[in-house]
Amino acid sequence: MLSDDDIVTALSDVLPLDESLEAYPGTWQEPPYADRDGGAVLGLGDHSWDVVIDRATSRLEGVPDGADAFLLNTSLERFVRCVQAAVAAFEEADRLEAETEADGADDLVEDDEETVDELEEIGERLERRLREIDPDAMADENGFWAVLAEELGYGL
Repeated sequence: MLSDDDIVTALSDVLPLDESLEAYPGTWQEPPYADRDGGAVLGLGDHSWDVVIDRATSRLEGVPDGADAFLLNTSLERFVRCVQAAVAAFEEADRLEAETEADGADDLVEDDEETVDELEEIGERLERRLREIDPDAMADENGFWAVLAEELGYGL
C-alpha cells in the first residue's frame, strides 16, 4: 500500500506538479491526500476530472464526475516518466518558438512552415516516447497523454 510519503517520494523529481504538468485541467493536491475508494486524490479537476492513484497497485486514473474512470497511467513510476518526457518536449518546443521569434525571419511564411514542421516532429517524438513508457496509457487516441502530444505538435 502506497503511503502519502511513498507518493511524494516517487513524485519528487516532478514536483511541483502544477508547474511540471500545467496541461492538467485541475488543481494538484498536496499531502495528506484525500482518500477515495482505496485511492489517493492527487488532482481535483476544475469542472473536468480528478486524478486518483490506487494505493495498492499505483495505477492512476482520471475520474470524471458521474462517468467511468479512464486510465491515466498503469503505475506511478510510469506517470513520473511521462511527466518528465512531456516537460522535456514542451521545453524543446518553447526553445524553438523563442529562437524563431528571435531570428526576426526575412521570410515569415517559410520560417513559420519550418517551425510548424519542427513542432509536429516534437509532438510525434513525444507520442513515440509516451508509447514506449506506457503503451496502455496511449491506447486511447483521446486519452490525456495522446491528446497532450497531439496538441504539442499543433503548437498549442
